[in-house]
Amino acid sequence: MKKRLLCTLALLVGALALFSDCRKGPEQTGQTGLWQGEELYFAQFGVPLEQALENLGIPQDSLTEGDHGELNLRQSREIDGMEFSQMLSVFAAGEDYDSQGFDWKGFNHDETVYRMDLTYVGKADGNTTADQLLERGIALAVQAKELYGAPTTYPGLEQRIFDEEGNLKGEKYSSYKEEWQVSEGVTMELSIHQDDQGMMLRLTYMPDIVREYALFGRTRDVK
Repeated sequence: MKKRLLCTLALLVGALALFSDCRKGPEQTGQTGLWQGEELYFAQFGVPLEQALENLGIPQDSLTEGDHGELNLRQSREIDGMEFSQMLSVFAAGEDYDSQGFDWKGFNHDETVYRMDLTYVGKADGNTTADQLLERGIALAVQAKELYGAPTTYPGLEQRIFDEEGNLKGEKYSSYKEEWQVSEGVTMELSIHQDDQGMMLRLTYMPDIVREYALFGRTRDVK
């Protein structure tokens, strides 16, 4: 299971293939901007997929299954002028997670949604440079700070966007990472990967209990 959770980043490559085909439908009314309000709570995490889709206003027929079980949405989500592809991850059926040495603290993980990834890929061209794309990513991080408050990123991480006082660091890295406690029990991770060809910006929303399992797995003491 730990490997399944950690390999989701690799699965994003397949999800990005849908990016050019993303179109907004009438069911997406109001689904723009960073998640806030009801979207941030356990209404979509730890509940059956059908119920999560209903809570989020996503039609069942808008999903396509990837080669490794990931669920891609045909519709994109617009955030600050950027179109993000969307991917849901659901616990596999028939696995006994309770016997794998981790305290789930009552979280329901049987065939339920455990994370949501939103991904934007911008390619540098004659009109937009890679640095200009990066500026858009940094601007979105500033917007997240205004909406969610101070980041909760581990202080020792070097490739952060903000310093310990909450100011923009200004250092140039090839990748960046910040985390926010966006609601009780839910964390959002914002990550940026940039090179001369462009930028990939990813937002991952995940319940804290699932995030802890991805980090600790069977090595965590169950109390």
